[in-house]
Amino acid sequence: MKRSSRRLLGARVGTLLLAASLLAALGARAQGATPRALPEGHPPLAADPAPALPPGEGAIRGRLVHREGDALPAGIEVVLYALSVDGNAGLRRTTSDSEGRFDFEAVVTDPGHVYLVGTRVGEVPFGTRVAFGPGESEREVEIEILATSHRPDAIKAGRARLRLQQGCTHLRVWHTHTLDNETQRVVFVPPELRGEREPLLSVEVVGESESLVIPTGAGFDVEGNVARFWGPLYPGRQELEFGYGVPLTDSEISLGMNSSLGASQLEIEIPGALGAPQGGALEAAASGDAGPRLYTRPGLAAGEGFEWRQPLGGRPERATLETPLAQLWLELDDAVLAVNESHQLRVPVSLPESDLPLLCIALPEGARNPRFSGDSMRWGLSRDPSGVLSLHGPLPAGEPTISLRYDVPVPGEPMRFERRFGSALDRLEIVVADTGIAPLTDRLHPLRAMHSEGRNYLRLEGFAIEPGEVVSVELARLETQGGSARGFAALATGLGALAAVGFLTAPLLGGPRRDEEDSEDTGLRGEREFIYRALDDLDEDLETGKLLPEDHEQMRGELRSRAASLLRAEREGHPAPAPSPHCHGCGQALRAGDRFCSQCGQAITAAALPGDSAS
Repeated sequence: MKRSSRRLLGARVGTLLLAASLLAALGARAQGATPRALPEGHPPLAADPAPALPPGEGAIRGRLVHREGDALPAGIEVVLYALSVDGNAGLRRTTSDSEGRFDFEAVVTDPGHVYLVGTRVGEVPFGTRVAFGPGESEREVEIEILATSHRPDAIKAGRARLRLQQGCTHLRVWHTHTLDNETQRVVFVPPELRGEREPLLSVEVVGESESLVIPTGAGFDVEGNVARFWGPLYPGRQELEFGYGVPLTDSEISLGMNSSLGASQLEIEIPGALGAPQGGALEAAASGDAGPRLYTRPGLAAGEGFEWRQPLGGRPERATLETPLAQLWLELDDAVLAVNESHQLRVPVSLPESDLPLLCIALPEGARNPRFSGDSMRWGLSRDPSGVLSLHGPLPAGEPTISLRYDVPVPGEPMRFERRFGSALDRLEIVVADTGIAPLTDRLHPLRAMHSEGRNYLRLEGFAIEPGEVVSVELARLETQGGSARGFAALATGLGALAAVGFLTAPLLGGPRRDEEDSEDTGLRGEREFIYRALDDLDEDLETGKLLPEDHEQMRGELRSRAASLLRAEREGHPAPAPSPHCHGCGQALRAGDRFCSQCGQAITAAALPGDSAS
């Protein structure tokens, strides 16, 4: 085989996503309703209700044609659904005239845009795909409306294909069942007849399946481990897809199925990292490369069961990718905490698609409605039924960024947001929209607040986050009487200033002393707190023009590195590593022999230069 399992799956699922999105758009009565299509692990094509199409210079004109039956009335709704190369969706609607004609003016003619034009007659959607060629500004389409039938007598089963992929917590199984409709009518069992008729196809899956998922609008329903297809089934050959997950609880998993129509041939596509299937009369097919392996067996009779034992690959114990930075933007309202999250990766060389996850990202408990960026999808980010995100690649060399969004319901006051990461983070930054809340945490330190696009944001930062470490932030609402957001920010700043004054004056006021065995930890924490304040001062100097950006970046990097080493020393109970000499006034790096800081001019004491004797 020349292509990987993900590429084979991607091509078919991509077509299905477009078709299902159109079906969902046709079924949505509200203007601008979001066309959504799953299987699990693939985000909606639009994170929010699909916007109107952007203006362009082209036109799509068409006609609805009914080959059989009564003439079509005027005023039938027609939908134009667009998907651009960057994954953004758009929607526009119009109605047909008495001759079935319709027009969509001022549409983008970029060949990278894929358009679906469709309508719904009765409960059955009809549509076609349209794309502009280079230099084209107008396209003519014809949508044929067919008669429908409730009788599945002329349906025959074709090939059934199962594809496997191992995620972080589950083995994902994707089914593709091919059906042939040898009539010139659409076979469809409407909802009011489904209590007395059999579905066109019924597939029961074997094993501890979870989250059996189907594309929205694709005519399936699910009950337990059974997926049932009621149509519409159009003339000719049609592929039906659905998927599910099986928990990775053992080194082998039982898999299989029972199809009401059987299959003319059965194929199982297995990634190279998984073992060879056991049982089921499967035979290995010839493979031309080191990619997925294909196993086949003769066809299945209608209602005949099939089962095999599937050995798993090695469980990913730790991330294989480094994550220098994760950044989270939080915005809290009365019901939901909205989270925008990004993970910057460090990829020394381009990585091909991996059979096993390169990175696992566990979302917070209760997270819902996850949405990924287009790049994240292209780089193989998908979701296990457990909610854990797994990254399989391929990844470009450099520092690609994985971006996602999700919502966390607010259970009560105060809201506690907890986050853990599958890989070590050099730095974690959390940015909180200042909506009258105070972020409280004992793991992160505050940075200077920022103002952007008319809003205030509070910032927190932490270094050397360990894999699996829980970072907790409590979002407490500030009690005010008519106070403004500016007042909230001022109060938070004032509390921070009081805390800083208390820290600096406590030794002078003769506060309570720790035992001698804690003195070393206290010294480490004290130096780390000093570095945090120096980092804040560096940011202020950059904002006021006292520091050049390149000097700010160098000095900030050195201070961060020192803070991380101090934090590791605190955790491990080791003495702090010897610091590199820096000016206590501004943080500028010093050289042996310096008596004054070259940055701020402050006199340098001998204590500031380890190993250098005063002269």
